[in-house]
Amino acid sequence: MFYSFSVFLPTIIRELGPWNTAEVQLLTVPVHILGAAVYVVASRISDMTQIRGPFAGAGQFISTIGYCMLVADAGSDLSFAGCFFVGMGAWSANGTPLAWLATDSPRYGKRAFVSGLQLSMGNLAGVASPFLFASSTAPAFTPGYSTFIGMLGFGMCMVASLHLWYRFTNKRRDQGKEDRRLEGKTQEEVAEMGEDSPRFRYTI
Repeated sequence: MFYSFSVFLPTIIRELGPWNTAEVQLLTVPVHILGAAVYVVASRISDMTQIRGPFAGAGQFISTIGYCMLVADAGSDLSFAGCFFVGMGAWSANGTPLAWLATDSPRYGKRAFVSGLQLSMGNLAGVASPFLFASSTAPAFTPGYSTFIGMLGFGMCMVASLHLWYRFTNKRRDQGKEDRRLEGKTQEEVAEMGEDSPRFRYTI
């Protein structure tokens, strides 16, 4: 989502008013500045609380509001405001899961693999973007906005499910319900279990 939004934000803004190329590029700056500022604050709080899921979900929700404002196509003012909402949410919605996955993958080999896979899958959005934001659908870009709304809704469900599952698993481990898996294992073998170890607690 963030990849496509960043690439096509100038195209979206160009359709909102009679601006030249330089003005369009300048108008993208405040959107990204606001998004980056919100992301820095959210990241700081997320690190302090060691909570990831709600911040990722909140970013997705805010972006969904922005895309709903864009797909409504109710005037350039509302659409431009929608760009800011998308920007505010997109940075957190995409950046937070990167830290979340790495934190909950304690084994170095797995962490390196899944982090690379996560980035690769995210960048694949660039392949679909030209088709979702085809010039023939301008200025409404309904197919693109609708697709993102659907994907964000799916993402919120996935984030909520993962957050709840991690909380449930941590609670079981706190209660000692998985300690039997440690029987007969050395400290080295326990360490090699990584996130499967009953001693490991997921960042939620």
